[in-house]
Amino acid sequence: MAKRYQLPPLPLLWVDTLQMEKSLHIYKDNNGTDDFRLGSVRERHNLPEYSAHGALVDSLATGELYLALLKQHFEGADSSVRYMKFDCTRAL
Repeated sequence: MAKRYQLPPLPLLWVDTLQMEKSLHIYKDNNGTDDFRLGSVRERHNLPEYSAHGALVDSLATGELYLALLKQHFEGADSSVRYMKFDCTRAL
C-alpha cells in the first residue's frame, strides 16, 4: 500500500516485555521460578490481577508491566521514551 500511494515506510517499533523480564530475571535473585506467564510476572512486580486472554485487557496488563520493568531497569535514571533509541530505518 505504501508503494501504491507513494508513502514513506512506517517505523517498526516493538518492545518485548518477556525478553526484558527474562534478562532482568537472570541478574537478580530469581527465587527459583521459571514462570514467565503474564499473570505470574505481574504478580512478581506487585501489579493488580486481570482476567487473561482478552486483547484489550492483555494489552493494558502488558503496558503496565512495561512501565514497571522500565522503573526497575532504570532505577532512578530518566526512562522517558524520548531518550530511548529506535531504529526507524526498517520498513514493514
